[in-house]
Amino acid sequence: MIRRSSLERQLRETRASLLEMGSLAERAISRAMQALAVGDLALAQSVIDDDQGINRLRYQIEGQCDVLIATQQPMAGDLREVVTTLSLVSELERIADHAKGIARLTLRLDRLPRPTDLAGLPTLADEVRQSVRRALDAYVTRDTELAYAVVRQDDAIDHRYQAIFEALIQFMAADPAMLTPATYLLWVAHNLERIGDRATNLAERVVFLVTGKLMERESQPAANPSTAV
Repeated sequence: MIRRSSLERQLRETRASLLEMGSLAERAISRAMQALAVGDLALAQSVIDDDQGINRLRYQIEGQCDVLIATQQPMAGDLREVVTTLSLVSELERIADHAKGIARLTLRLDRLPRPTDLAGLPTLADEVRQSVRRALDAYVTRDTELAYAVVRQDDAIDHRYQAIFEALIQFMAADPAMLTPATYLLWVAHNLERIGDRATNLAERVVFLVTGKLMERESQPAANPSTAV
C-alpha cells in the first residue's frame, strides 16, 4: 500500500509537470504570433530566450520518469502512462521550438517591407493552438473521442496551410519587392503546420494511453456527426 501511494504521488507530480510544459508551449505560440503581428522585437526575443526554460522542464520530466521506472517498477497501465509521458514531452518541446522559429523570423522581418495582410496566418495559429489545447484536455480527461477529433482536424489545418502557401506565392509573383518578407511568412506558415502535426501526435499518444493501441491515421474512427469538428 505504501509503495502504491508513492507511485501515485510520483505520477501526479509528473502529470502536473507535463501540463505546465504544455501551458508554456501554448503560451509560446501565442506570444510568437503576437510579436509577428505587431513587429515586437523584444517580445520575439523573449520567446526565444524562454525556450531554454521549456527545454529544462523537458529534461526534468524525463528525469522524473527515469526515477519512477527505477524505483517503482510500474506495470501495465502505469508503465504505459510513463512511456506516453516521454513521448508527449518530446512533442511539446518540438512545438515550443516551432514557436521559437516564428519568433526568429519576426526578428528577420525587422526593417523589411511588411505585408499589411498576414494571409490567414493568425487564423491558422489559432487553429493549431486549439489543437494543442484539445490534445492536452484529452490527456487530462482520458477522452479518446476528443483525441480523435484533434486527429481529424489536422486535415483542415493542412488545407488552410496550402491556401496560405498559394496566396503568398501569388503575392510574391505580383510584387517581387516582397519576395524576401513573403518567403519568411511562408516559413512561419510551415512552422504552424508542423505544430498541427505535433498536436496530432499528442492526440494519437492519448489514444495509446487509454487503449494500449498505437493508432494510424487511416484506422481512426469515422467522424460522428455529433462529435465532428
